[in-house]
Amino acid sequence: MPSLPGVPERLRHVLSSVLEEEGACVPAPVRERILEALDAQLSTLLQDEHARELERRRQFVSRLSHDLRNHLSAARMGAQMIVRCPENVERVLAFSGKILDGIERADRKIQEMLDAYRPQG
Repeated sequence: MPSLPGVPERLRHVLSSVLEEEGACVPAPVRERILEALDAQLSTLLQDEHARELERRRQFVSRLSHDLRNHLSAARMGAQMIVRCPENVERVLAFSGKILDGIERADRKIQEMLDAYRPQG
């Protein structure tokens, strides 16, 4: 589960400070229950966000692998056709072009993925 370093402690401190500044006479057990509820809610929010992030990553990998497989399958089929009829120059040239096109499209997909996940700065 992801965590936000120091956030629960900072929220506890802020809430305690607000209660003290407002002069609220909140008994320690009640204050502790409030802080525990805050911790539980924060934990739930972090777990939900973690689940959403995992799903986004799963969908991304699924789409990327599907796209790459399509391009590589087209290149494989072209290569298989060349192997079947290597003496047919026209066919070899046509399928060589398709192979190169499939490889270039797969390469572009990989480059797009790398660009999208390159650290900004």
